[in-house]
Amino acid sequence: MATDVPDLSSDESEGYNENDIEEKTDAKCLFCSDCVNISESLIHLKEKHNFDISYLRAKFNMDCYDYIKLINYIRTNKIEASEVMQLSDRVWNDDRFLKPVLEDDTFLMIDFDEIEAGVLPPPASANGKGEAKGDAENHSIIMKQVDELQDTVKELMNQDRVRTESYRDAIMMNKSVIEKKTVLDLGCGTGILSMFAASADAAKVMGIDQSEIIYSAMDIIRENGMDKNITLIKGRLEDTVLPLDKVDVIISEWMGYFLLYEAMLDSVIYAREHHLSKGGLLLPNRCTANLVGIEDNDRHRQLIHFWEDVYGFRMTCMQSEVLREPSVEVVPKDKIVTSSFVLTEIDLYSCSTDCINYTSEFSLEALRDCTITSFAGYFDVFFDLPVPIQFSTGPVSEATHWKQTVFFLKQPIPLQKGETLTGKLTCMRKEVRSLAVTISLLGQVHKFTLS
Repeated sequence: MATDVPDLSSDESEGYNENDIEEKTDAKCLFCSDCVNISESLIHLKEKHNFDISYLRAKFNMDCYDYIKLINYIRTNKIEASEVMQLSDRVWNDDRFLKPVLEDDTFLMIDFDEIEAGVLPPPASANGKGEAKGDAENHSIIMKQVDELQDTVKELMNQDRVRTESYRDAIMMNKSVIEKKTVLDLGCGTGILSMFAASADAAKVMGIDQSEIIYSAMDIIRENGMDKNITLIKGRLEDTVLPLDKVDVIISEWMGYFLLYEAMLDSVIYAREHHLSKGGLLLPNRCTANLVGIEDNDRHRQLIHFWEDVYGFRMTCMQSEVLREPSVEVVPKDKIVTSSFVLTEIDLYSCSTDCINYTSEFSLEALRDCTITSFAGYFDVFFDLPVPIQFSTGPVSEATHWKQTVFFLKQPIPLQKGETLTGKLTCMRKEVRSLAVTISLLGQVHKFTLS
């Protein structure tokens, strides 16, 4: 891409000025065909596409390498801005995205360290001095941010609808097990489950969360006039003295990716052992982790075979990095080509923290002639109540924010309809926030790390 460089030998040049170059450099937009001045590029993304890189920096605690990977991830996958803003994990966290998609991509020349986390850099004014905007324009910006926040809340609500409505139905359709009972909402977030419990005539509800969202939840509880029935506490359960030592019901949305990654299971077990009255209820009380075979040759070529010919060079050593870390994504229903298998079942009333470590022999029957390119892990959740409620995060069900955890194979496995593929999956807690998953089949061992 041609760049106008000041003639440093000219008498008119007073020396190198980085801003002179920046003002004359165009950046190809990440989401449309527009080319904008690099100094206006982040503002263009914000105003035209509701894409806020400063928000993402704060949300994911990004560094400059994260930023480079994100830009190349977007250009590679041609993902919409709204999809990126809704991401709940670093799907771009792969070293292959350090390779520029566009030659001389101007977005990669932006000094990421100068982008303040959570605050969009002010746009340059007409005179190039970045003067403050007038009150009317500031008001317009604030109202735009409010509208964007409302849109974000709506998107999150839709994303969590399956989960939220399942918890709501479990509570409201089983009021007899809630009314006049004391309830602990573990990891209460915005307090929605606490309000469901209060609406079901619980005698007292306590919600606890160690994140800053608890302060917003307090406002929400007061706004709905439920602050007399609901008490919210900021803190870690294991380090907190509760107003009530024992409760009749513990509600928690504790599950993580592939059920156990970044899950709150340890805290649920602690709450059960220290705060649940004898004969009390756990909601939900049971979960299963499941596996299913996937055929998606296009996705496999995109991620794996890509490295076999990169501008005429082989880079197959990079395949191991792609294969090592599973991908969290929504698997299209038509890519499912085997039966599903329950790897493990967790009974919240009796399980220990060691249930995270398990080994399961599995068998998957081919539903048609196919080639297995990956396995998808997901989980199902059960409320075994007088009116039983359950929901699934599997690919045949409505998508949730957990999506599915996809384990890619280096070499696809061909199967004929009715043929059974057998193997063994081992899941082990590697570190506090890391899982090691090993899948053994057909004499080969495939190792993955969720981290």
